[in-house]
Amino acid sequence: VLDLGSGGGIDCFLAAREVGSTGHVIGIDMTPRMLELARSNAEKLRTDNVVFKLGQIESIPQQDRSVDLVISNCVIALSQQKDRVFSEVFRILKPGGRFVISDVVTDEPLPEGVQKSAKEWVGCVAGAAVMTDYLALVHETGFTDLEILGKRKKKDDTEEWRSSLINLTLRAFKPVLER
Repeated sequence: VLDLGSGGGIDCFLAAREVGSTGHVIGIDMTPRMLELARSNAEKLRTDNVVFKLGQIESIPQQDRSVDLVISNCVIALSQQKDRVFSEVFRILKPGGRFVISDVVTDEPLPEGVQKSAKEWVGCVAGAAVMTDYLALVHETGFTDLEILGKRKKKDDTEEWRSSLINLTLRAFKPVLER
């Protein structure tokens, strides 16, 4: 299992329990501070089947076809190169492997001011893609059997544009036979 944007490692530790002593979990984060925290947490939890690597989600430091499952929780929305992220996920997945991701998308493009707002980038909102474009990108990358596992509108009436935000959870597979 590989977790994109692993932060302090909580999803990695949960995955480590699931894969057991014969499985391995890899956490990728772009900040040395988060890696330090995750490694400290791993030591405290005495977890020996989890490793944490410094890296960008647009250039994942992992071998081709080496991972069964990629997970991510609201990280791809932070990338301005979502096509590159999905290409990298495709590259590292074994044939028949899958991803399960949660992310923020929209019904319609966000206002330009929101897209440029540092506050909204930090809140995982400013980089949210239009859902139809996001799903098309997943398909164009080569993933199959795309399934929406969850789709929930965010309920926030503070600003009109916020009503277009959607929490989306997806699963898709890398074909066993690549094109």
